[in-house]
Amino acid sequence: MKEPSVVALCRQYAGADTRREKDRVLREVRYALEQAGEQPTSAEEVERAWRQLQQECQIEKAEAQALIALSHGYAALHQRRLKAARRHLTQAQQAAEEMRDEKGREHLQCRAQIAQVFARCEEGEYETALQEAEALRSQCEALSLAALTAELAHVLGLIHRRRGTPEEALEALVEARDHYEMVGDRLGAARVEDTLGMVFLDQGNFEEAIFHFQRSFAHKTAFGDQPGLAMTAGNLGRLYLQWEEFEKAREFLERDLALSRELNDERGQLIALNDLAEALLGQGETGEARRCLREADNLAGCRRDPFAQANTSYTWALLHLVEGNYEDALTSHRQAREKFGAPPAPFIAAHLDLQEGMIEAGRFNFGRARECFDRAIATFRTLKQWGRLAKALFECALTLLRQGLLEEAVPYLVEAMDRARDLAAQRMAERFQAACERVGSETWLRTLLAVKRLNQRLREEEAMRENLIGLIVHDLRGPLSAIGHTLKLVTDPSAQPKDQVEFLNRAWHQCRWLQELVGSILDAQRLEAGKVYTQQQVVALRPLIGELVSWCRPTLKEGVLMREAPESEDLHVRANEIAVRRVLMNLLHNAVKYTRPRKEPVDPEGHKGLITVGVRRKGKFAQVWVQDTGPGIPAEFLERIFTKFGQVQPGMKNSSTGLGLYFCRLAVEAQGGEIGVESEVSQGSTFWFTLPLA
Repeated sequence: MKEPSVVALCRQYAGADTRREKDRVLREVRYALEQAGEQPTSAEEVERAWRQLQQECQIEKAEAQALIALSHGYAALHQRRLKAARRHLTQAQQAAEEMRDEKGREHLQCRAQIAQVFARCEEGEYETALQEAEALRSQCEALSLAALTAELAHVLGLIHRRRGTPEEALEALVEARDHYEMVGDRLGAARVEDTLGMVFLDQGNFEEAIFHFQRSFAHKTAFGDQPGLAMTAGNLGRLYLQWEEFEKAREFLERDLALSRELNDERGQLIALNDLAEALLGQGETGEARRCLREADNLAGCRRDPFAQANTSYTWALLHLVEGNYEDALTSHRQAREKFGAPPAPFIAAHLDLQEGMIEAGRFNFGRARECFDRAIATFRTLKQWGRLAKALFECALTLLRQGLLEEAVPYLVEAMDRARDLAAQRMAERFQAACERVGSETWLRTLLAVKRLNQRLREEEAMRENLIGLIVHDLRGPLSAIGHTLKLVTDPSAQPKDQVEFLNRAWHQCRWLQELVGSILDAQRLEAGKVYTQQQVVALRPLIGELVSWCRPTLKEGVLMREAPESEDLHVRANEIAVRRVLMNLLHNAVKYTRPRKEPVDPEGHKGLITVGVRRKGKFAQVWVQDTGPGIPAEFLERIFTKFGQVQPGMKNSSTGLGLYFCRLAVEAQGGEIGVESEVSQGSTFWFTLPLA
């Protein structure tokens, strides 16, 4: 009597000489449990096979128990029974603890942990899943199993895609595909190709998405992976759905639905029915779409799957929108929001915001619609989902046009058309073009947009000029007032000679700072005009730092210390000495200005404020830094402070022209260096710049 295929497969595991061969068998068992290949099986059949091998003493009891629990965990994951999967996988890890074979124990525990991370990802716990996946890297590397590394990288790619970090997703997925191909696992590579296709689809890169889906389709056809073929057909259908190629979308989604029915895959049917309903709505076949959604309702109710129910409610809202039943659409939309849970993942939230905006626009609640569109546009832009961004821009433009706000609508409409053309989404581009032509020619709209942007720029520059005049007066008034007050003290008949010397010294400091301020403004203008520093020489940094620290100390607030870092290196750079002096002077002046005494000491010596200046080697560059214990700079302002007129909080009491750091950036970059800042609110800031070593 011929031995059942699943027993023969499991027997290969028991007879394998290497851990790599055992891992290959476990992958094949998993694929069979997922109904892929020519020998699909069930968790119960696999359990009987493992028990038989235990009875034959080919595997130890603890190993058999771990393998049985792992097999049930894989089957539950495939069926989307996530709680059951987590339970079985935990049991697998616990059973493996009792194994005598240390490497075998680590291998099975690692497999179970990777599957646990995938389950967390499916439950929407993306941050926890990411932390656990990163923690598993070293464990996988220690086992030296390429396929295991591939599986973990694939899960990482899935997590990053759901989190909306596509660059990290692509990096992890390419690693996963390469490792699967290295071990000759075509099905594993095909599944990664699917995920790669979805990442490119999210970004609106349809050509790359199609390429990866087609590769996946070919691998899965060769392997006989029917569930995988259903998934890839669905992915292609969703791609064409985004592209608004509804005919092609319908063709692939109907194939996905047929395959899911053959496999009795209720979850696959639910997804296919909802997507097919959307394609049918695009073709104007509301009756057929309604039939699909009723079937989806029945399936979702039977499965008691909140996510599936939320997805169906979302598609019902689309149907009501197409029919113009805005109140029914709003009811279905609210049901979808409730079932998706709070807060939903960013890409789900953006889809819900876009849909709500369309509904509220239909109800003439334009203010609320605009809020929803703006949120959706911002999220799609952050997630780099360009196809969906184009649709959101277009819907926002239509809403503004309905209000008669042509000038406001033009930027949205033009960007939507450009996005659609960049994506080579012909149908979408044609629809946007038709809407554009109803209000004017494209050339006229683009001219209007250019004029609008030019006027906006002129208004901003005029406001900057007015603000700059006030800020320059503010910056000059402080030192001038101090000079006037100091000179008055000097001329006081009761002033002692020693005090008069100190007063004059203060006045000299204020005059010198005025010279540096005016010099920075003039230098910034020259550098903007393309003039560079022609006179360069070898500049010793430590003597310069010592001189400027001594010069600034009299201007410090009581309780604040300025010092040179003890670890500072004696380095020389090739640069313009006047420019270096001016850059460092600006950074020190800002540190003095913003470092106020704190209530508690900031160092063991009891100082209430501290400014530290130093220099260190960074490759072929010297890095000078100025660290303070000031208020720090909020993260959202860090990028703007080196721009022209850039300020942390315009209008605040201590605002300045915003030209000092702008000059520093121009001066440093003109000499082949870089400038930057690291800051934490309430802790302080560290400004630094680099220059080439002499």
